[in-house]
Amino acid sequence: MHDRHTGARGTWNAQSVLEALRDWARETGAPPRSIDFCPSTQRSLGRGGPEKTLWEREHPRWPSSTTVYRFYDSWPEALAQAGLSAAAPVAARRDLPARVAAARRLAHAGLTMEQIGEEIGVSAQTASRYLRAHPCPGCEAGVIVGDGDRCTRCAVRAANPRRWTKAELVALVKEWAAEHDGQPPRTQDWMPSADPDRPSRWTLELPRWPPASAGRIVFGSWANLLLAAGFPIYNASWTREQVLDALRAWAQEHGKAPPKQAWDTTDGSHPSSATVRRMFGSFTEAVRQAGLDPGRELWTPERITAAIVAFTEQHGRPPTPAEWHESSPDHPCRSTVRNRFGSWAAALASANA
Repeated sequence: MHDRHTGARGTWNAQSVLEALRDWARETGAPPRSIDFCPSTQRSLGRGGPEKTLWEREHPRWPSSTTVYRFYDSWPEALAQAGLSAAAPVAARRDLPARVAAARRLAHAGLTMEQIGEEIGVSAQTASRYLRAHPCPGCEAGVIVGDGDRCTRCAVRAANPRRWTKAELVALVKEWAAEHDGQPPRTQDWMPSADPDRPSRWTLELPRWPPASAGRIVFGSWANLLLAAGFPIYNASWTREQVLDALRAWAQEHGKAPPKQAWDTTDGSHPSSATVRRMFGSFTEAVRQAGLDPGRELWTPERITAAIVAFTEQHGRPPTPAEWHESSPDHPCRSTVRNRFGSWAAALASANA
């Protein structure tokens, strides 16, 4: 047990700062955030009430955030040196308008770009772009970061001009079933194949069939679409290979291996996690046997941007959607790119291509 630091001005050093961070985590149950050591910033952001914070009540026991930054280049670095992990950043919990609003509040409170980025979970450069964001003229809720003229949602709508009606979707479900022994399509039937060497019928017959996302958008869920077409929710006797294909299809659409919670809250067009567990012993084991990494996002926006840059440097021009129709070890498929950025143009803009 180490002696508690007195907190006297000018007596902090790198080691005593780390001990203070560990003490905070031990006593509160969570690693400290930078604003925990700066009560004035907390109040300027509207967090907490008029009562004194823990830092204020025990002052001068704890160092200020400024003191921590004097010894360490960033808050995550200080936590890492103390053997602590950072709390989930704001970026993981909020959508873009909320992140932009948070960045502006932090800037108004006097934080630097680096500190703002650390607090909301983005780079200092991205935090700076958030401060220059402006409202989207196409809708009331969206914001535009960068030089675009639409927010992500409006860009997606502009990039996908086809509007499927309920009647069209119902008719196509029935048409598909008529050609498949009375079985309606599953969500993975109306999306690109997870295996580039085995293109799906949906891919081969483009643009005959709508994307699975159209059913979810128009009817609220895939199950609702099937019910509207007169079919019970698809409940085939799943084989091990079909389960693995369903896991791969989900990963292809979402860019990461399916977490159990997300798998069970989707529309029921794939086997339940209980079915998966019965077949493979655990949901995680099934994910691994599908060739997926349970803890890793397959194609993050950062990795996609890097892939675009690499392609551009190799070919002297950016890739086209047709060239990235299917995924490869070097790049994702075009659907994943559009899912991450809202449009192909937005993805190219992220790479300055």
